This record gives sequence, structure tokens and C-alpha cells, in this order.
Amino acid sequence: MAYPVSQKSGVISIGPAVVWNIPRSEKLTKVLTQKGLTKEGELLTWDWAAKVDHVIQSRIYLRYFAKKMLAPSKFYGLLPMQVIDSVISTDAP
Repeated sequence: MAYPVSQKSGVISIGPAVVWNIPRSEKLTKVLTQKGLTKEGELLTWDWAAKVDHVIQSRIYLRYFAKKMLAPSKFYGLLPMQVIDSVISTDAP
């Protein structure tokens, strides 16, 4: 998928990203906290939450492509939130 992969710093650039079957947010957070990807008793940070948020945005972005039968290999906007915002904005009264 042509996507501005999140980085900690630097220039925003479009690059390839792996497309995978991202679970719904409830299941994603459960798997991330209960399947050994965090330590028992570990306090979750905002950095962790931001990474999860990016993954959830990617899921919505990909679901939109699938629903509209768009090829994820094409570039549709700088950030997933632009696509999400445009969908919400066009559905609003």
C-alpha cells in the first residue's frame, strides 16, 4: 500500500507498507496487552497509544479502499485521516 508510514521524526515520505488483516480496535488492544506483547503490570504510555492509533487508522483506511474497490497501491492522500475526514464530511448533512 502506498502510505506515509509513521516515523518518530524526519520528513514525511510515501513508501510501501505491509497490508495485513488488522483486527477491530477492541480485539487489537486486547491482543496487544494480553498476548505477551506487553509485560504484566506494565504501564501503557502515550507513545504506545499513538502507535495503536496509527494501526487503527490504517485499518479504517484499508476498509474504505475495499468498500469502494480502490487499489491500495495508489496514493489517495497524505494521511489516513484525510481520507477518513473526507468520507465523514461527505456523509454529513
